[in-house]
Amino acid sequence: MKTRISQGLPAEEAGGRNHSTALGLDKPRLRAALERAALPALLLAFVALALSYSVATPIFEAPDELYHYPYVKHIADGKGLPVPGKPDAQMMRQEASQPPLYYLLGALITFPIDTGPESSLYKTNPHAFVGIPSPGNDNKNFVLHDDAEAFPYKGVSLAVHLVRLLSVLYAAGTVFFVYLVALELMPKRRDMALGAAALVAFIPQFLFIAGSVNNDNLVVFLSTLCLYLMLRFARTVPHWWQTLLVGCVAGLAAISKATALGLLPVAAVWLAWLAWRGRSPRLLLQGLALFSIGWLAVAGWWYVHNWLEYGDPTALVRHLDAQGRRSQPIGLMEIIKDEGQGLRWSFWGVFGIFDLLAVPQLYRFFDAITLVAVAGLLLRLGRRLIARRFAIPLPALLLGLWTMLVFAGLLRWTQLTLASQGRLLFPAIAPLAILLLLGLTAYVPLRYRRIGSLAPGAAILIISALMPPLVIGPAYTRPPALTEANLPQDIIRLDATLGEQLQLLGYRLETQQARSGQIVKLKLYWKGLRKMDKDYSAFVHIIGDDGKIAGQEDRYPGRGLYPTSRWLPGEIIEDEFEPRLLSINAPFEAPIEAGLYQLQTYERLPAKDSRGVSIGSSVPLGSVKVKP
Repeated sequence: MKTRISQGLPAEEAGGRNHSTALGLDKPRLRAALERAALPALLLAFVALALSYSVATPIFEAPDELYHYPYVKHIADGKGLPVPGKPDAQMMRQEASQPPLYYLLGALITFPIDTGPESSLYKTNPHAFVGIPSPGNDNKNFVLHDDAEAFPYKGVSLAVHLVRLLSVLYAAGTVFFVYLVALELMPKRRDMALGAAALVAFIPQFLFIAGSVNNDNLVVFLSTLCLYLMLRFARTVPHWWQTLLVGCVAGLAAISKATALGLLPVAAVWLAWLAWRGRSPRLLLQGLALFSIGWLAVAGWWYVHNWLEYGDPTALVRHLDAQGRRSQPIGLMEIIKDEGQGLRWSFWGVFGIFDLLAVPQLYRFFDAITLVAVAGLLLRLGRRLIARRFAIPLPALLLGLWTMLVFAGLLRWTQLTLASQGRLLFPAIAPLAILLLLGLTAYVPLRYRRIGSLAPGAAILIISALMPPLVIGPAYTRPPALTEANLPQDIIRLDATLGEQLQLLGYRLETQQARSGQIVKLKLYWKGLRKMDKDYSAFVHIIGDDGKIAGQEDRYPGRGLYPTSRWLPGEIIEDEFEPRLLSINAPFEAPIEAGLYQLQTYERLPAKDSRGVSIGSSVPLGSVKVKP
């Protein structure tokens, strides 16, 4: 059996027989019209969905957005590029060491907007569980939001949404070039190219990141464009300007994010293959020279600057200093054991600042289709081995190398820091989507191949369309204000007063009994008595049989979204709590109490019952039956 390098995939994937009626379209003109309209329709659907994710996600509630945007603002305010470690770069944290292209382009469209001083950009939620993903809508906001962020946007909100729009356009470009990359791999399979583009377009995490301020969007777009240009120009001997162009695009990617440095060995393999095909060492030397000229002209200045300034061309040491390192690097098995689930889930869809999950069944579904795809790829490989057809197309060689380099970079990053997420695989989204689709369609009979190639994207489209209204939006929607007239009839009235500033009108205990590790659901009903100038933290404690806390939840009222300084006198807030029980050794009736305190001093507000009698610093709420 001979192994050879070829220009395209074998007939099974690249084309095979032409089944013109596979979709029931007997009229060639109608079918041609539908094929022409399919890609524009896909791109429009993607942009609409990505914008819905952007609108549903409040500003600064996407990964590192509250660090990426200050970089944009720094340039837009005329302060030039930030210097890591300087006082005016503190709000950017680790992002201050990132290459500048994404931020320069963002500043270009936002510099006319008055965004005020940096100190007024945002106020954080001190009780937020950042980086701890969990389902539900409780306390997911990292930032305290107000009505100034609402549409019509202005100031900081307008600037952030404009940069988000730019990100959406970059991501739409990625979807377009994924289609073209797939066509280079399978030139007679427009249905497969469209299916791969649809898979990318409708991955919920890809849509979520596309609707955020994040330099991933630009580096993914430019990396995919660079891969496409390499494949396209490999059809013949490239002209000098084509090799130069590939170098320039790779350089643009490299000054978007250092991940794109992995394109350098991919380009070297590309040029070596061209020289091998042309039996011309001179072609290799000429190509390397032209590519290097283009790359250095665009990106060289940045890496030379870092080398001279920090002794590190990538500024990775500075980045890790701000990001935070592990106490010691971890091994591959530890990554698989400790980080594997988070990496898988966050490739498909973990929202907020890595703290908001969809329902668990969704992740099981994505795990299942991944396993089905891997099995399908093995099935295809087995068929080739049996048929003694094992060609290695140049597109597959380049895409495979790029994917391995991106994976290797992610593994190394995960060894060094805790900030590892599946979205960091998106620079290799084109080959990953093609592999997934090839695996998923391995079981589809040839006569249904066109439907089979589009079905995965259609299924994920339904899922992705549901995420903004069902998962993201509700997590950041403030509970509506109530009045005495529309209070639930079944609440247990308390009318307790705390600090003469607000009342705890009553509660509803929705969990009557629970076991160790389970949550206890209850709702509190607060009423503001006067305008408050402080943000008080609310607590619910479940008291164990030893008098110690056996379960608790502390946060700002309104599920963390409505600090007390913004309450209006007379306003009533329904506030849902879900404290989780700790380990319990014996059954007992656990009392529950609630109250308010000032986080800076941990001083609780004094409580009085409905008669005005002091009851200490907390309000009793009844009890729950606890079992081990």
